[in-house]
Amino acid sequence: MKGTPTPTPEESSEILNSLPDDCISTILSFTSPRDACVFATTSSHFRSVSESDQVWEQFIPSNFNDPNPIHLSSQKDLFFHLCHPMLVNDGKNVITYLNSILFFFVITQIVNEQSIALDKTTGKICYMVSAKELDINQDWDYPALSESRFANVGQQMFRFYSIYPFEAVLRSPPLHVDVELRNSELSDKTTYVVYLVYKLNASLIYKTYESISFVDSIPETCIMNLNSCNFSRSCLISKECVHPSLKEKVNGWMLLWENVVRSIEGPLCYFPKQREGGEWMEVALGEFFNEINGDGSLQGETVFVNFSWSDCVNLDLFIIEGIEFRPKMG
Repeated sequence: MKGTPTPTPEESSEILNSLPDDCISTILSFTSPRDACVFATTSSHFRSVSESDQVWEQFIPSNFNDPNPIHLSSQKDLFFHLCHPMLVNDGKNVITYLNSILFFFVITQIVNEQSIALDKTTGKICYMVSAKELDINQDWDYPALSESRFANVGQQMFRFYSIYPFEAVLRSPPLHVDVELRNSELSDKTTYVVYLVYKLNASLIYKTYESISFVDSIPETCIMNLNSCNFSRSCLISKECVHPSLKEKVNGWMLLWENVVRSIEGPLCYFPKQREGGEWMEVALGEFFNEINGDGSLQGETVFVNFSWSDCVNLDLFIIEGIEFRPKMG
């Protein structure tokens, strides 16, 4: 018995055209923003339907808390507005006391230490925690940096540490970075990838690489929530980190280094890449699945991220902007 023949594109279009607009809008609301945009290119009629508020209001998660609510002409405009990172202060204020000769002045300054946005292809929530909000076991500086979305970034303070008295290598004590985030801040039933957003200048590393055991200095991460505990490794060093004047010189060494790292047995290892705009690097720290409890509530649940660098090399200009939680693509 032959199966039902697959309709041609023309027949599929006729079937859709025969449906009421409300029905088409309902169908599109169960897809994704990317699918709706693609569907809009098929005809002027479908463009009108796919841009309706009925479709786009479904792409804005119900648990998305807009820190700066505004009114726009359409839900589609509002959605793409929410795709730009917005700073969130999470209810934390810094109180500054100024003393004059006769009076005390109290100034309350709102400190924005997180950012939130929607992913424009899926509509899922993206969340970044700034370096100042991270729990770092070392003394770090928190200078202002114009290319950061936050008021302050975290910068590694210069230290010299070595177990060998004549070893000319800049090292720091073991580095541990911890962050926790409520599951309710993220999208439900979504696999998230956690990223370290940072800057470094690998020129210093190249100058001293012969005396550094990079294999021993690959950071490891543990990501833990109620349902899982995942371990992975993240290589912070790549040719993108090297000063342009040294790139050609170290290209072969970097390729050799990456092949060595990939050959090491153990947890999955991630490699860095440049973020859009080229100002920052990012490297995946691992992933986890975010899911609602059986009782239908996310409240009280937390995802914990522990980033550990046991043999921490003192990197020239090592700066952390934050740790980002982003939905996994594909």
